Amino acid sequence: MALAALLWLPAIRMYPLEPAEPSPAPVPGAPLFAKKAKAHARHSRTVRLSDPPEPGCAPEEAALRALERHETELGPAGWVRKLAHRDVRRIPSGSVVRFQEESEGVPVLGGGAIVLVGPSGGVTYASVRVLPGLPEGASPVPAVSAADARASAAGEFEVEDGVETREPDLFVVQDEPEGTLAWVVPVTTAVPFQSFLVDVDANTADVIQSRDVMKTATGHGRVFRPNPVASTGDTSLRDQFDRSS
Repeated sequence: MALAALLWLPAIRMYPLEPAEPSPAPVPGAPLFAKKAKAHARHSRTVRLSDPPEPGCAPEEAALRALERHETELGPAGWVRKLAHRDVRRIPSGSVVRFQEESEGVPVLGGGAIVLVGPSGGVTYASVRVLPGLPEGASPVPAVSAADARASAAGEFEVEDGVETREPDLFVVQDEPEGTLAWVVPVTTAVPFQSFLVDVDANTADVIQSRDVMKTATGHGRVFRPNPVASTGDTSLRDQFDRSS
């Protein structure tokens, strides 16, 4: 469903909700360690709803009430209590309300709910993904500093030039059979230019997995140096306000 693809926006800093499969063949600049993402237990549902409007209800309140009414239909018992309201976005068909799944106050990477509240206030659509949280008794406080996590992530790469890490965020990531507290470290390399997200265990500093988040495409185009008018000698050309034709 196109709407689902549009609405499942990443949690923080545009992080992907689903781990990408690492390349099976080593390539220059790829991390030395690329652990394959493990399968993990989860509940994922996308349903159309026809809940009637509730007068005087803000979109986020209407969305939460709908999730509570349909809790057992959409996920395991008690999952709605793990949600934290993220934001509300207005679109022509109503209001998109997004919730982040949390475990002991730490966001679960890839977990949450998205609810579409129509212009009249009725809930018409819900997309839910519930993932395992921290194991019982596990501390939500990292034993590894953000700086040490960045060093561990950078150490996974062997490139000609330029490994750069950025400030990581703390998440619960999936490392079967339960969630694991981890620093998610953005890493870029200069030669070759690539971009990764590296999950570093926040208790041991071990790398859990690396995800290549670089998007590539193949296409065709024409390049004019310095511009089409100078290259072709046609002074009648106009840019048409940057339109493609």
